[in-house]
Amino acid sequence: MAREQLKDSQLQDILAGSCPTSLVLQPLPVGQPPITLHCDVSMDRIRPFVPKMFRREIFNNLHALSHPGVRASLKMVAERYVWPSVRQDVVLWARTCLQCQRAKVSRHTRSEIGKSNRI
Repeated sequence: MAREQLKDSQLQDILAGSCPTSLVLQPLPVGQPPITLHCDVSMDRIRPFVPKMFRREIFNNLHALSHPGVRASLKMVAERYVWPSVRQDVVLWARTCLQCQRAKVSRHTRSEIGKSNRI
């Protein structure tokens, strides 16, 4: 992930200051031997910045655990990782998950009392 962070254009724009964001990114040493990962330290948890190449894979790994739906998927991903469009990406991917579409109803329709739609 560290190598991909170096190539990621969004991360480079954020680090250069040309992209306004609320993220507070700092390079942090991780593992043995230590490698440097850019992580958001603006919240209680340290969250690594995810390059474009890994975003869908991270979502799939977390979402596939139990197919929890849009809100819970967003919470799981956003608590652990960060990227500029995390909210939009996770909402889109969760709503387009085929297993979730087969098993869950995203919106119940209600008919007015006394009215029916006759064909």
